[in-house]
Amino acid sequence: MSKRILLVAPDVNYSISDAQILKDICIIPCLLQKYYGYDSTIAAYSVNESVLHSHFPGCKFECVNYTGSFNADIHTYIEKNAKGFDIICLFGPYDCYHEIVSIYKKNNACGKAYLKLDMNRFWILRLDSSPRFHALLDLCDLTTVESSNLHSHLNRVIPFDVELIPNGYYESPDPKPLCYEKKENTILTVGRLGCYAKQTAVMIKAFLSAEVPGWKLKLVGGIADEFLPELKLLQQHPKFSSSIEFTGPIYDRDVLEEEYLKAKIFCMSSASEAYAHVFAEAAKNGCYIITTDVEGAYDITDNGKYGTIVPIGDHNALTLAFENVCPDEERIKEVSGGICSFARHELPWKYILNKLDMLFRLNGMVKDECTASPTLPELTQHPASISDMSNSVKESLLSISPDTLSGESTEALYGSVQTLCRLCHILNRDFDSLKNKEIKSSAMLLKDCIINVINAMQNSYYDTAKKYLLRAYPLSMKLHDLVEREI
Repeated sequence: MSKRILLVAPDVNYSISDAQILKDICIIPCLLQKYYGYDSTIAAYSVNESVLHSHFPGCKFECVNYTGSFNADIHTYIEKNAKGFDIICLFGPYDCYHEIVSIYKKNNACGKAYLKLDMNRFWILRLDSSPRFHALLDLCDLTTVESSNLHSHLNRVIPFDVELIPNGYYESPDPKPLCYEKKENTILTVGRLGCYAKQTAVMIKAFLSAEVPGWKLKLVGGIADEFLPELKLLQQHPKFSSSIEFTGPIYDRDVLEEEYLKAKIFCMSSASEAYAHVFAEAAKNGCYIITTDVEGAYDITDNGKYGTIVPIGDHNALTLAFENVCPDEERIKEVSGGICSFARHELPWKYILNKLDMLFRLNGMVKDECTASPTLPELTQHPASISDMSNSVKESLLSISPDTLSGESTEALYGSVQTLCRLCHILNRDFDSLKNKEIKSSAMLLKDCIINVINAMQNSYYDTAKKYLLRAYPLSMKLHDLVEREI
């Protein structure tokens, strides 16, 4: 099997920082190698190789020769090395990537490109009608976005297929057991404190205004210089010294893990995010989430089931959220167990990357030599029309009951996986026929749901599989009704 993957550093600074090594930009290629047999290489001006190899010993780093112009330097590197990689991996819709992918595919006719958008709604609203953005998407064989709201938006407004891959968490070894009784009356936040996007002052003002006796606000992270004058004013509040704690940055992951485990609530007050990694970290440690309406907020709280979402920049709404949630011990405890179970089943990077690996196969980006694999069987019959596609999906889904999904019958499970994989092929191969944007969007949502079912079944998470299968039924019926009206 040929699965050589190259990560090209984004044009933010053309290098990989220590912090990025344990974020999606490095985690994706490195864990695809660790868990799914890919041969991964990172190309950049620099990376701390000792840190990289302490976490991911097998991942290779190749230094791009510096001459003063990243575009010229990376173009030279790609021209020389394009044939040595099967997939080029890109993060963010940066202008430089269009030419990079063009050069890569010119020098490797069989090469494939994967783009992880890593975007928030403000960035997308500026780009979704941009010819350069569309040209980049047209060159990419697979494009993914992190949050469900942007996934739905993009598949409505652009003529390209965008898949949903959230950000998760990486633990080696497995996360520590959750013990709610050890949690404290602490509201935790982790990040770059005081920079404009994080709106730290909004959180502090909201907490100082809230009547939540016995609770503490703990802020972990470095403090931006521009925030210091405002912080000095906030420190004059009589409650500040006794109820607000700044820890500074915590680089030891075990120590940071303990902070998550001790906190009952995790709070985010950001103005913009692209599905922050701290969401998954907080969720898998059983923190109730209070957050502004940023990307990922509805995903991580399961549409408010596991948390409270407030308008961006509204410290009064955040104050009210603190006052409503903090005294409600029963609710916090119930959510703690629920969100922990949800995150530990659906947000480990190993689990998420199983789905990405399936998408690579579905889009013909890697070739599996094992014809007996149930992951992507060949489709023997192709639907002749959109109507046939819709009928095939509806009938196939109706033939699988969520109640029959269990590990007790390997043969039945195998048959369900085969059926669902065929549905993915049907939905994937007939997207070019979907001119109606509402039909296309519904088909994309259904395909994503089916892939989640397969992923959960292959990982033996049967409750998760049932959840997504139950979502798939109404999506299938909606798609069928839309197609019937269209024809």
